[in-house]
Amino acid sequence: MDRKRNRQRNIKIPFNIWTGDQPRTLRDDETICDDCGGHGGYSESGTANGLIRCCGKCYGKGFNDWIDKAKGMSQDHKEYTFYITHTSDTISAAVKKGQEEEYLEKIRLQVTGEFKFKLKEKM
Repeated sequence: MDRKRNRQRNIKIPFNIWTGDQPRTLRDDETICDDCGGHGGYSESGTANGLIRCCGKCYGKGFNDWIDKAKGMSQDHKEYTFYITHTSDTISAAVKKGQEEEYLEKIRLQVTGEFKFKLKEKM
């Protein structure tokens, strides 16, 4: 970045794993998100399929502009972590902060089919 002019000098952000947007060049007032590296989220598989967690800093956009910096983090992102299973999902799972490991374990059990069932009489 040119510090004298605050220009990005044609920095491209990568494919957005959260929204499915294609790579694009940043505008002058935008900076790439330091947390997710411009991807908008995190995926264990590294693809657009599987469990994808929304970046808590850029809210899935992959970049921050001056409006984001002025507004700060929304109340929802302070209380919840958001997950989707594919970039085309329009609904996300909201998981309370601190309960992410429990949610991930439930998803792992659901995918691998390791749910254990008991007869109602034995409960």
